[in-house]
Amino acid sequence: MTIRKTPRDWTPEQIERFWDWHGTNAHAESNYFSNQVGLGIVNFLSMTGNLKGRVLDYGCGVGHLLSHLLLRGLQCYGVDSSQRSINRVNEKFSGIPNWMEGKVVDGCATSFRDEYFDVITCIETLEHLPEESIFPMLKELKRILRPNGLLLITTPYSEDLDQNLFYCPFCDSEYHKWQHMRSLSIEYMQSLLCTHEFRILFCQNLDFQAFNAFDDASLPPITLLSLRRIKSWVNFKHRRLLDRLFPKPFPRGKEISHRLSLGKKTHLCALVTK
Repeated sequence: MTIRKTPRDWTPEQIERFWDWHGTNAHAESNYFSNQVGLGIVNFLSMTGNLKGRVLDYGCGVGHLLSHLLLRGLQCYGVDSSQRSINRVNEKFSGIPNWMEGKVVDGCATSFRDEYFDVITCIETLEHLPEESIFPMLKELKRILRPNGLLLITTPYSEDLDQNLFYCPFCDSEYHKWQHMRSLSIEYMQSLLCTHEFRILFCQNLDFQAFNAFDDASLPPITLLSLRRIKSWVNFKHRRLLDRLFPKPFPRGKEISHRLSLGKKTHLCALVTK
């Protein structure tokens, strides 16, 4: 009889071993969400006008998002539960002036002082946590976020967990291939954030791939030109001009509205402050 691994079956030690393996396996790195759309996440944050100062990537993994944040000249920090990942991050970014440090997080608590960070990112982390860790994590993130600072949380949107089950023939059990423990909806995320008295600026499902090419405002080479590409480029330029002539506050500016209408909208994004 096949045994399905439920969220309760994942121990902290197993979770750490799971991500230690992914963090040291070069072939698995392409599967990291922040490796696929790290630039899009940073572009999305830059549209707020408040991507500045001290930035913490909570659950930084091997540092894919941090690579993009460091290029913006931000003071960057990272924390993760995996010692191997933190070792790799510190080694990779050593010598970069605006790289501050990477630390292993003990449970959900960090050693940073109150109201220390201007921006905190928590990318594809919430769905991996045991139920008893969610509230302490959000409480900790609120503690170290400065007043009017930004917290960005992303998770898969309303994922059908059964579609991503793998079978292990060695232990005759099923488990989620990415160790996901829950599926989150917009309503659930809003309720969770309101319970912790965050002020929600934005909570919607979107496709970060649509923001990856945000800075690409040039026409493609003539060999790749088509009527569709030319039309897309003209629309992009038109919306950029409207944004400059008639700016609107985030998140209802014309450019972000255009971007949100694109893609498969497979991820839930919550941007909050306190």
